[in-house]
Amino acid sequence: MAERKNRNAEAYSYVGDNLARRPEPARRAVTREEIQIRRNRERSRSMSFGYVAAMAVVVGITLGICLNYLSVQNSVNSRLRHIAQLEDEYDDLLKENEALELSINAYEDYAYIYDVATKELGMRPATSDQIIPFDLEESEYVKQNEGIPEE
Repeated sequence: MAERKNRNAEAYSYVGDNLARRPEPARRAVTREEIQIRRNRERSRSMSFGYVAAMAVVVGITLGICLNYLSVQNSVNSRLRHIAQLEDEYDDLLKENEALELSINAYEDYAYIYDVATKELGMRPATSDQIIPFDLEESEYVKQNEGIPEE
């Protein structure tokens, strides 16, 4: 036990009064290496002007990239909306065109055309002596400006 008290007495120093306090460890001598380590830690925790400036530049570049990304994203979204609007207009025009084509095709009345051609324009149907049949040996179709083959 005496040995234990001596060890405690060497490790701790006491303040003499009547209050019960926690014993403080005795201060030991600080070496130069520990002082250097402490200084290095303090330097690493402090921010120099160069470090702050570099961080400000990095934050500015990052902010610029983010704003540019948002601008491009907004542009893409507006163009997609415009494309969708043009596709809707195109579909509407196709429907209108189909409706007009159906009405035009329904308007073709061959009996009316025949009556107008014969009564108003004085046209007559072709007779059998006016029709000249011929066979083409070279091609399957007739060109309009090509001569008619003779029999």
